[in-house]
Amino acid sequence: MESNKLTKLDNKIPIKSIPEQELNRIIIMEFTEWIADLLSLTDEISAKRLEIALPAIKEHCWSMGFDEIKKMFEMYVDNKLALKPIPNYFDRILLGKILIAYKQQKKMNRIDENKEKRIQDDLDTITCFDSFVQDNKIHNFNYWIFTYLESKGIINYSKEEKNVVIEISKQNAKPGDDIVMISKTKLLERYFSNLSTKGKHIKDFL
Repeated sequence: MESNKLTKLDNKIPIKSIPEQELNRIIIMEFTEWIADLLSLTDEISAKRLEIALPAIKEHCWSMGFDEIKKMFEMYVDNKLALKPIPNYFDRILLGKILIAYKQQKKMNRIDENKEKRIQDDLDTITCFDSFVQDNKIHNFNYWIFTYLESKGIINYSKEEKNVVIEISKQNAKPGDDIVMISKTKLLERYFSNLSTKGKHIKDFL
């Protein structure tokens, strides 16, 4: 039975996709026990508050799976949210506060992850440019850098200029060649070559 509980409560499927009867059973028979153990809710008053609060899970956490709901409460207990844990206490109001704090934390984490990715993308772009200056070539697997620089507004080739390069790539293509990848690589080489000729470095534009 314990193995079955772990399977249900570790599910990534949004609870909105679980049939109502089954969802009620999981909340009442399994999740109630899990959260009572986590928060050390043992007295009758706590049990009553828990009984009143848990139906709100269906309303406020409908897009989350039980695995994420568990993670949210574990972060609360471990003091990883901007909300001080209250020992041996839980009610419907606190549930709302935990959910707000968790969503704020997720948003901050996404901001940090995006910032780290931008930094890494900039570093990879600089490395690619330095390599191009050395051997006057860009490997096809770095074609994504063209899209990255274009999304930042650094590269601004017209549709006509792109089409010319695409046509040339098609004429020189071999069976199985990725025309889009080859074309973006050639456009990136053209842009890097122009910068290098002018004595400029891509890092000054990032």
